[in-house]
Amino acid sequence: MAILTCRGQSLNLRTYTTRDGLSNNQIRAITADSSGFLWIATWDGISRFDGYEFKNYYHIPGDSTSLPYFAYRDICVDGDDNIWVLSEIGHVLRYNKTTDKFEIINELSTLSGQEIAVILKTDYKNNLWLFHPDRITKRIASTGKTETYNIIGADKKPLRIERGEYSLSVINEDLIWITVDNTLYRLKKTDSNYNNEKGWIIEEKYTVAPASELIRRDYYSKLWSEFYETPGGERWLFRYDGLYRQDKDGVFREFNGMLNDYNFPATRILIWGDRNSILHIYDPSSRQVFTIKDEEVNEIMTCFVQSRNLIWISGLSSSHGYTGLKRIIITPRFFKNYQQESGIENAEAVYAIYKDSKGYIWTGIRGRDHIHVINPEGKWTVKGRLAPEIAPKAGHLRAIKATETGLWLGYYLGEMMFYDFSSEKLIRHHPDAEYCHTILPWTDSTVFIAHNNILIKYYPADRRSVLFARLPDVPKNIYCLVPDNDGNIWGGLIGSQVVKFNSKNGKYDIIKLAEEEYNVESICFGDKNDIWAALLGGGVCNYNLITGEKKYFNTSNGLSNNTTYSILKDKSGFIWVSTNSGISRIDPKTGLIRIFDSSDGQNITEFNSDAAFVAEDGEFLLGGIGGIVSFYPDSVALLQNTFFKQGILLTDFKVSGESRIFSKPLTTADTLTLPKGDNNFQINFSSSDFTNSEKTIYRYMLEGVEDKWTETTWRNRSVSYSNLDPRWYTFRIQATDRNGQWSASRELKIRIEPYFYQTRLFRIAVPLFVIAILATILIAYILHIRQKERMKQDELRLNALRGQMNPHFIFNSLNSINYFISNNDKLSANSYIADFSRLIRSILANLDRNYVPFETELKSLIDYIRIEHLRFGDKFDYSIVTEEKVNYSNMEVIPGLVQPFIENAIWHGIRSLENRKGFISVKFKLPENDRVKCIIEDDGIGRNLASEKRMPGENHVSKGISIVAERLRLLSKLTGKNFEFEITDLYPDREETGTRVLVEIPFRKK
Repeated sequence: MAILTCRGQSLNLRTYTTRDGLSNNQIRAITADSSGFLWIATWDGISRFDGYEFKNYYHIPGDSTSLPYFAYRDICVDGDDNIWVLSEIGHVLRYNKTTDKFEIINELSTLSGQEIAVILKTDYKNNLWLFHPDRITKRIASTGKTETYNIIGADKKPLRIERGEYSLSVINEDLIWITVDNTLYRLKKTDSNYNNEKGWIIEEKYTVAPASELIRRDYYSKLWSEFYETPGGERWLFRYDGLYRQDKDGVFREFNGMLNDYNFPATRILIWGDRNSILHIYDPSSRQVFTIKDEEVNEIMTCFVQSRNLIWISGLSSSHGYTGLKRIIITPRFFKNYQQESGIENAEAVYAIYKDSKGYIWTGIRGRDHIHVINPEGKWTVKGRLAPEIAPKAGHLRAIKATETGLWLGYYLGEMMFYDFSSEKLIRHHPDAEYCHTILPWTDSTVFIAHNNILIKYYPADRRSVLFARLPDVPKNIYCLVPDNDGNIWGGLIGSQVVKFNSKNGKYDIIKLAEEEYNVESICFGDKNDIWAALLGGGVCNYNLITGEKKYFNTSNGLSNNTTYSILKDKSGFIWVSTNSGISRIDPKTGLIRIFDSSDGQNITEFNSDAAFVAEDGEFLLGGIGGIVSFYPDSVALLQNTFFKQGILLTDFKVSGESRIFSKPLTTADTLTLPKGDNNFQINFSSSDFTNSEKTIYRYMLEGVEDKWTETTWRNRSVSYSNLDPRWYTFRIQATDRNGQWSASRELKIRIEPYFYQTRLFRIAVPLFVIAILATILIAYILHIRQKERMKQDELRLNALRGQMNPHFIFNSLNSINYFISNNDKLSANSYIADFSRLIRSILANLDRNYVPFETELKSLIDYIRIEHLRFGDKFDYSIVTEEKVNYSNMEVIPGLVQPFIENAIWHGIRSLENRKGFISVKFKLPENDRVKCIIEDDGIGRNLASEKRMPGENHVSKGISIVAERLRLLSKLTGKNFEFEITDLYPDREETGTRVLVEIPFRKK
């Protein structure tokens, strides 16, 4: 590839093809949207380029959401940032940013197959224009309405323009120019009607007269051409085959004069081609023309100017193959390259460099037996050629160190020479050093030479070598020697070490810069008691001599390459490093790194050790493979990216690995909402600065997850987050510009919607609810404990009450026994005692039981009433009746609840009867649920007469019944069921009313 430039400018080319992801190498049209994406219409689909990668849109048969056709002719962007494309068969499509799909606009599409729209164009008001051979269609940007106009000839009749290669230039709403091959039409809008439609009338027709016949193509290609009329009235046509100016006779002829003599607007870049496929670029702001030719391109097919310093072209090769997308970067020429034109071949390695006060550059090149000298005009000559017998022993020149009278020369294989300026001859020296390529002239009479792990002080006058210092007997190769302002000599060693020699006594200190084993190739001194060291393979280390703090700079934070060679500091404090991938500049204050490569105009990619020099006027010279680059660092620092405003491009947003479409386009959205459960996402990003895409450093941070920036290079432009809590997040991302400053930034707010149980209200309510539940449980537990205590107390009281009934009965029984004995009724007494003892055994056996078998309780009642009948047999008879249908053997009942009522019937109802014998009936009814009902009936005197006959102080009856009442109350409380008894008169209408008692006895099944 040959590049022709004008003074003050440099150009850089790069080609992208299908190998890089382009949809097809045949490119028909190129444009860019306001976000910075490049859009490309190709023979096979549409491509979107973000500076690094292509995203392609294809026609997929059977998929209605894909492109409707495979081949596309034209593409443009209107003022609302709508992207319009035209298919080969007449579809007009508009890109929907929200859905990331292209949609057919039916009212603009023409699918006749013959009269298809052949060109798209937007005017200064951002209206969209479509040109047909016989009509013009305009879509008004402000309203979206479409207007169609006929093309009318001078005879007021409709006219069909001949077919050919077209170009459209819209001047204003009433004036347009159309170029068709070598004819230029001037059309003016007219109110003249044709079939009740307004039209465009052809007012003028001009001839374009190229120097040779226009090349006819057997394929479609849009004629890239632009008409321009200066304020002075000069008319110009910028075309792919030349620059044309209208002569006085109206014919447009090729122009070969100076453009800076004419008044072109400084706000636009003018571009045209020629038949030799050379591209001409005119920048009115600098009033300079420069040209470029790519040997791959035989014919330029389309061209797009994206910014003042960025142009895209596509073309056809000499073998009629398509060349893909080509990027042209225009940069100010701050770097001067000395390469083939200065006698240095592409594969040659430059090592030693020196520039004298007259502007001559002295350099050592591997494989050469002489000094290669380049004069200020770029021409070269040979100096200091080695004798044939010495050259093989010397090797190539590795060190050039200047004195007032000449140059000390160190050769790779061990020779050391002095080149005398006055005699222009080499003087051979033989110091006691095996290698002499690391040398440092110290005074007029002494030179320090580093040899393996020793430092030799050499006296040239008497050819004497003195051992000045010896490092420990381990590998300690010294790769560089640099003096400081305090009279010390610093050396770079193997093993990431530096050594500081005292130049007076040879004492030394060794400092370890890194754990890894790197060679320290170069050292320079900073402004804050620090040193900077180039580590071969390890980047750059900054070491503070006071605090011992170490800072490392490598590719992870923006260095162009970790294989570093020479390191220099300019007057502004910037640190410059030559590497295996261009030059890097470090800002010690911010840590930001700026990379300089071919896109900035310096054409050396791989540099070498020892190939660095700072001239007296501050110019830096660095040598590498294929040449030397020189520059003034202060001037380069002024290089600003003033031609293009950089922006951050969000190229994709994925959830769970799938691209997500939102209500707003990702390119313009400032807020995104993710539905419930989508707690992970991945963001892909890029920069719109395509001129520095491979130098851009990015840093990002998700507020709420990260508290510091994460930096990354252009190679890793994707970040993923997972297992995020539902809430609002702010994603911030920044990118560096060509000067290493964080000039571009983007902020995106992301909300992850919560499930109901993840809401703040739920999170507040649930703890309160849990607290309430726990409090309720605690209170219930406390109440339960209290209830249990009360139940225990009730049970104890119940047992106590039952215990009170037993002594009461025993007391009465003993009275009966005493009665029989006092009456000398031994037989009755014995019988009574037998029944009584059996009853007592029963009572004692059931003393600790809450429930007893019904049969046991019934037997106790029978024993009791028999005892009382034995005592008062002349007073009453009795009967105890149970239901025959009931299986009483499976029942247990609370004992002692019936006996007090039988006792009460005997003692208060029956015993007081006169002139008749009473009767007591005890009946047990069918069990109901949890109770057995017992009815005790007596035909005694009744309650009222019993109260009247009761002796004063006699209260045992009421106490027995009250105990039963209390027991039933406690049983109801303990079981949660209501048990009670009822006392009524058996014969309310009689004087001796008798008594009827209904008592409910709790029971359970065994």
